[in-house]
Order: sequence, then structure tokens, then C-alpha cells
Amino acid sequence: MRVSELLARIRRLPREQPITDSVNVSGRDQKDHWISWLEDYHTAGFYKRTGRHAAASFAYNHLKCPEMILWLAEAVGSPKVSLERAAAIIRASRNAQNARTCAAVRSVLRWDWVSSLL
Repeated sequence: MRVSELLARIRRLPREQPITDSVNVSGRDQKDHWISWLEDYHTAGFYKRTGRHAAASFAYNHLKCPEMILWLAEAVGSPKVSLERAAAIIRASRNAQNARTCAAVRSVLRWDWVSSLL
């Protein structure tokens, strides 16, 4: 799947996700976060990206926002037990924006599983 396909599919997903909302301390709308991030994905954008990778798997595996990962997994209907486990990882993290937290969340909510539900 390409980034452009992921963006199109995300646009069709429901905005409100209660498990994600319970850990979303920033208050940022994660659907909007995904959309704005992917719309600028092939540019340097706000995040000063240097690569131009087209694969959605690459984008997912390089996210630095665990709430975005959780939101997508919840929006596509991942099992509640996995979502709760990922939410617990986020809650236990002192800095929910770091790469370690994202890696731990992705270990529970792997791209191959999430993408199969998109």
C-alpha cells in the first residue's frame, strides 16, 4: 500500500475513538493529525523529512506519535485487548512522544495486522 492509498482510507474512518481519546493528553484530533501528516508526507513538511518513501508501511513504522498508531488501530477495528495493551504502554510512558514508546505500541499493533483491516 502506498501513502496516498493510506491517506484515502484514513479519510473514510470514523473520527471518535474512545480508547485513544482516553490517553490523548495533547487533545489533538488524531484523525486530523494523520491527514495533515500524510498530506505533506512527500515534502519536508513541518517534520523536516529528508526521505521520500512511498510505502505506507514505512510511514507507519516511522511515526513518533503513539496516539496516532493507537487511533488508526482502533479506527480499523483491532481487538480491544490489543488496544488496551497499547493504551497501557502509552499511559506508563513518561514521554509519549518518544521512539521507544512508539516501538512498544507498534509491537502490539503491528502494521501487517492494522493494514489487513484497512
